[in-house]
Amino acid sequence: MEKQVAQVHLSAVLDTRYFELQTIYGKEQAKLIASSHMKAIDTIEEIIKAELIECDFKRLSGQLSLHETDKPESLAKEYHAAKEAGLDVTFQEFVLLF
Repeated sequence: MEKQVAQVHLSAVLDTRYFELQTIYGKEQAKLIASSHMKAIDTIEEIIKAELIECDFKRLSGQLSLHETDKPESLAKEYHAAKEAGLDVTFQEFVLLF
């Protein structure tokens, strides 16, 4: 049997920002959304270990950067909302020198 290769990216960072989710659904629902995504990733990791699935599963840090249509304050808002939702996040400011 030929080995099949797939790359998968699992994340609790969503297309809709957490500060927007808080506005739409409230803080408690945003927290539930974050925890359900993290639980899903935990479950996948548990299955990989329990079933002895040979793969290169690893947890990595992510980075959220501004899109050209974003305002700089949106990163700070997202940081605070993600933190309130229970995600393990840090905020780093940096200056790009060209």
